[in-house]
This record gives sequence, C-alpha cells and structure tokens, in this order.
Amino acid sequence: MSRIRTIKPEITLDEELAGLGFAARWFFVNLWTHCDKAGRCEDRPKMLKAIILPWDKIKAEVLLDELSPKFIIRYEVAGKRYLQIRTWHKHQRPLPNEKESEIPVPSEKCITNVNHMVDKCYTLDAMEGKGKELEGKGKEVAPSPTVSEPPILTYPTVGKIRQWHLTLTFINILKADFPGLNVLDHCRSARAWCEASPKKRKTSGGMPAFLVRWLTKEQNINTRDTQAPKKYTLSELMADKGGS
Repeated sequence: MSRIRTIKPEITLDEELAGLGFAARWFFVNLWTHCDKAGRCEDRPKMLKAIILPWDKIKAEVLLDELSPKFIIRYEVAGKRYLQIRTWHKHQRPLPNEKESEIPVPSEKCITNVNHMVDKCYTLDAMEGKGKELEGKGKEVAPSPTVSEPPILTYPTVGKIRQWHLTLTFINILKADFPGLNVLDHCRSARAWCEASPKKRKTSGGMPAFLVRWLTKEQNINTRDTQAPKKYTLSELMADKGGS
C-alpha cells in the first residue's frame, strides 16, 4: 500500500545522492512511499519496478544494488528478503495512527556494514547462537521474525501503549546518522527528560521522531560551539594594544 511521505528541498543538494544515476535517485524517492512506518518493505525487485517505474525500461535489481548499502539495507530473514531505508527516522514523520511495521528488523551486522553488501543477514537471536541447523542437512534455520530485541532503554509514553523500548538496532541507526555524538548518553538524557516531564511525553509511535529531533538539536549545539568565534577578555585586548 502506498503512503504519503516527506521530501525535503535539500535533497537536491545531497552530494552522495547526486553520485547515483538519475534513475536510481528517482527510484529511491518513490521507494519511500512503499515502505511501512519503520522504513521497511519486501525486497521484491520485479514488484517494486511494476509499482514505482511501470513505464520505464529499467532493471530494479540494478537500481537496488546501486542504492545498497549506502542508502538501503538489503537483508533476509526466514527465507524472505527485505530492505530498510537507512536514514528513515531522520527524514520521515509517519502519522501516529499508521500501522506499526510487521517486518523483522535487520541485524546489527547489516546496519553497521556500510562498506560492502552482506548476502544474508539474520536477526539478533541468530547472531547470538539461537539459530539451529537441520540434522544431517547442514542448513541454518532462521529465527522467527516475530522475536523482538531486548530493550536497551525504556521510555514512559502516553496513549494506549505506556512504554517504548529503545533497541540496539535503532541505536546503531542513530549512530550512523549522528556520528559526532555519543548517542547512548544523549538517549539517556532524553529518557530522564521524559520521566521528569509527564505532561510532555510522546506516544510510542512518536518516540523515534522525538529522539531524532533531540539528537539533531544536540548536533546543532555541538556545531555552533565548535564554530563560535573566540571571545576576548579586556585584559587580552589591552595587552594586544600595548604590544602594537
């Protein structure tokens, strides 16, 4: 099902995106409308080609390879292939009442690997050794996609769901988007703010966007502090005047 998504004006000035071919850029933008609330969808090139660029003679598999792994994560769970938009929560603001994603999250290995493609990625349970092998066949049994990750931090929220869990997967997504920040420390500060401000708490569905705004603000503060001009004291100015 297609959904309305946000396109920011500055996307045309993105130098990394500009390094792609025009077809890949156009395909990428339209791909957003076919991703769920978490920025995921099934990795089915022929189907995506039919709904995104039905009138153009292109190969969606080639375009997806061009977008991976810098802009999308391609992974497989339980024999099904999926993809994840890397900077989804930084740029998109899904409606709070939009249906939650039912697609399993990519593993930490997939998220942190931006230099080369990983053929098969499994959920964290498989990485921790819970994936089993079929006896005598040597085939790996992928874990159930419904298994959730253990929470790293838990935030109080408003609405029907009264808690939201920050997972390792989402922390690594944030680390990729905000490389100059200590993401976990700032997330702890955001949790403390939520606990101390019950009237300003967010809904569970609004928490990803809240953390992105929080980290964006911290990043802007860091940038402003590093670029701020030096402030001289009166004694320094008088010393300079005396030496001239």
